[in-house]
Amino acid sequence: QSGSRLLSSGAMIFVSGLGNIHLADADAGGWLDAGAGGNVTLDTVKARFLTIRAGAIDGGFRPGDVLITNAATATGGVTIQAGRDVTIGAGARLVSDTFVSIATGDDIIVGTGALVRGANNPPPEVGYGGPVDPINFFSQVRLSAGAIDAGRRAAGEVASILINGAVEAPDRT
Repeated sequence: QSGSRLLSSGAMIFVSGLGNIHLADADAGGWLDAGAGGNVTLDTVKARFLTIRAGAIDGGFRPGDVLITNAATATGGVTIQAGRDVTIGAGARLVSDTFVSIATGDDIIVGTGALVRGANNPPPEVGYGGPVDPINFFSQVRLSAGAIDAGRRAAGEVASILINGAVEAPDRT
């Protein structure tokens, strides 16, 4: 509902629906998980871990879009999957202290002035091997357009990554 706010100081906010989901203002102390059979729109969302799925139904995907209009931030990681497109709108921000992983059935679009940033505050790289090997800490940005099968694509259609803003993972590869 317009003007509503989801707030959790606990472990999780879980939102699921067969249609569309619009999170205007959500703040999770732990994990925020939103899965929709249709589209997902995020205005202002904060969580430790953020998991978003659009077009997710019956263990697979159908066409569904994710749109970020303002700011989605995580102190842990961000995983976004969409059966069709993920759009970070003009001027919007998607920022994670560790990783950002986006997989789509079609396009990934970073709008004009938008920012996608992983490894904002990653764990330190302090030697290799053993349980604290930095190779085991996923602190980067992964963009995978066309990686999700959401049904038949039209002949000649190509999944694309369109960046008109910025994509960053400071001090990471």
